[in-house]
Amino acid sequence: MRLATEYVRPLLFGMNAFDRARAFYAPYENHPDPKKRLCFEDDVAEYLRFGFVVSRPTCFAMAKIINIAPEETNLCEPAWFIRFAVGSLKEVLTLLPAALPKIVWCRRNDGKLRIYETEELYRIARARIKKVET
Repeated sequence: MRLATEYVRPLLFGMNAFDRARAFYAPYENHPDPKKRLCFEDDVAEYLRFGFVVSRPTCFAMAKIINIAPEETNLCEPAWFIRFAVGSLKEVLTLLPAALPKIVWCRRNDGKLRIYETEELYRIARARIKKVET
């Protein structure tokens, strides 16, 4: 089927969430510290294959389910690991395909994992919305 392209025009202009994600990765592509190097395309491919990717004009996120139980145990404690997200916290949380009790983040490529109770992140998101409304 052929489309008349003059009728297919985006309604949003400027940088969308996908473009903002790519822009974040740009300084890390050739980082002098090899442990801090990031490649946007490699991460997107990995999360498309083994995780979850959402891309909307207002939100972009990559996540996968990981086990956060100590390695020396045989326990399984699943949690979402959000590799990257841009957009509102509420939108990101509501787009996860399954509810898990904990969410793990790594901020600004600093290598430190932060573990949050999912309910706490929902409280933070609701508080941000209330703050904007007032």
